[in-house]
Amino acid sequence: IIAPPNGQRFISILTDETEFALAGKIEIFANNDFGGATFSTTLHGTAAPIPFYQVAPGESIQAAIDAASPGQTVSVNAGTYPENLIMRDDVSVRGEDPCTTIISGSGTVISFPNVTDMTFSGFTVTGGTTGLAVANGNPIIENNKVHGNTTGIDVDSGSIAIICGNSIYDNTGTGIDVAKASPILTNNRLFRNDTG
Repeated sequence: IIAPPNGQRFISILTDETEFALAGKIEIFANNDFGGATFSTTLHGTAAPIPFYQVAPGESIQAAIDAASPGQTVSVNAGTYPENLIMRDDVSVRGEDPCTTIISGSGTVISFPNVTDMTFSGFTVTGGTTGLAVANGNPIIENNKVHGNTTGIDVDSGSIAIICGNSIYDNTGTGIDVAKASPILTNNRLFRNDTG
């Protein structure tokens, strides 16, 4: 019997499975049913952390972003999330499907304040005066639907963001507004915005 400490979960330490979370003490008990010796032993160590945080409807995406370590990804299940989010360096945020994973906020819905080395993808972003606001930094923004805002995506302050494969439509102002920045814009679809 292999017992994880403190109710923590893991899949198996006897297979090649790598996605598990386990820290602390592992106790292994081996019983001999044939009259031989019975023994127990304890292994100490810390397993590698899961490389992502999973967020389900009713949970906070922002809390997962804040808790994640650099290099981890916040993976968001389909659902509607009434939040405004602030991105972080080296923490990617990925939705399950841009048609069904919806962030409905107000004001600036998604802020990218000088963030680098991260990807934001797989969401519908709606309800704001600005859907996504990128200031400085070089995030990758891909495969999103941005609609029902005033401005879809605002890029300024020297940002060199990569913005690709997004559908930006039905915003009452500008689809993509670029000021004093040099983003890379590829394969985006813009339609039914007031301008751009």
